[in-house]
Amino acid sequence: MVVVDRSVAGNLNNVVTTALSQFNLFANECLVTHAKSIEDPVSRNHLAPFRQSRGTVKKDTKLSVVKSDRELFSRLYIGCQKRRGS
Repeated sequence: MVVVDRSVAGNLNNVVTTALSQFNLFANECLVTHAKSIEDPVSRNHLAPFRQSRGTVKKDTKLSVVKSDRELFSRLYIGCQKRRGS
């Protein structure tokens, strides 16, 4: 059974309506009235469902890299001591 948070579902509905309205605006301005060129840049949307996880993913990735480096260094250090390395 899948549990869906209502705020996430509402945000996804907002994404769909925003995308449809922007497509209709583009089609009207570029294809029907020729008010804009088809090569004009498209503006970005900073919508919540796509912004939330970026910061935590980067932090988790950096933390896992530091942990793996620490583990590697400790294994090398212990191995060097057992072999009487300098």
